[in-house]
Amino acid sequence: MNLIAGALPVVFTIAAAAVVGRIPAAVRGGLHSSAWSALVIVFVFAAVTFIGQQVTAPVQEATAK
Repeated sequence: MNLIAGALPVVFTIAAAAVVGRIPAAVRGGLHSSAWSALVIVFVFAAVTFIGQQVTAPVQEATAK
């Protein structure tokens, strides 16, 4: 559990950078482009990772004591 919880910040940082990197292509391509779909997929992955961080933080803190 600690390994997964410890990796979440790194995974979130990489996913957030991927979101930012895909924004220009998504804007150029428009709402129905494959670039927009890729942006949405990476954004959802980043959001799920962030939620995972928030959920596991209290557990990680409780087990560290």
